[in-house]
Amino acid sequence: MMLRTGFSKTATLTTRKFLLKASGQQLKVQGQRQVRYSHNSSSKSKHDYKYQQYRNTILGITSLAIAAGTTLALSSTINNEAPQKPPRKVSVEEFVKHDKPDDCWIVVNGQVYDFTDFIAHHPGGRFPLIRNAGHDASETFNKLHAKGTIEMNLPPEKYIGEIDGEAPVLEVELDDFEIARQENVANLPPLGLITNVHDFEHVAKNILPKGAWAYYSNLVSWLM
Repeated sequence: MMLRTGFSKTATLTTRKFLLKASGQQLKVQGQRQVRYSHNSSSKSKHDYKYQQYRNTILGITSLAIAAGTTLALSSTINNEAPQKPPRKVSVEEFVKHDKPDDCWIVVNGQVYDFTDFIAHHPGGRFPLIRNAGHDASETFNKLHAKGTIEMNLPPEKYIGEIDGEAPVLEVELDDFEIARQENVANLPPLGLITNVHDFEHVAKNILPKGAWAYYSNLVSWLM
């Protein structure tokens, strides 16, 4: 009985140790599996996140491309459906009738504009516009103004149309002032001798045409 009991105790202890060891190994294996699963899940999650970002970026770019293409297509369709009207042709006979301060049409580079309401606001004074009413002032205008000046100062409805023919041009009067001015232009002083603002003003006043000098001097006064 003693041997049996001892054997039974020894077997029981050995069995317990084996079971505990087996249980520990199983838990260890399960833990390793969980770690691997957790690692794989984390890697998979990062991969899915990057894929989602990439997918969203592609969808965004595609949407913008579709929107841009649609806008261009609609714009093209609208332009094709409603083409711009050709400018109105203004005969010379009609144009020259508008030669008064209260009815002032002027041709600039082949285009007819109504300057009537702008006369009082012209930085160069009223006289140049009134003097050129019913005339082609392209040469004088281009000497004094940058491209786009008219479009910046006149509303679109003041554009009348395109002159159909040759509008009259004011003749330059060769009076004493103009003769002296041309001589001054031909004998300009060296730039090194012009040392201050008063020198520049003196030279400008003696070489610019009357209209140009009136424009710039009045413009400076207007700005000040």
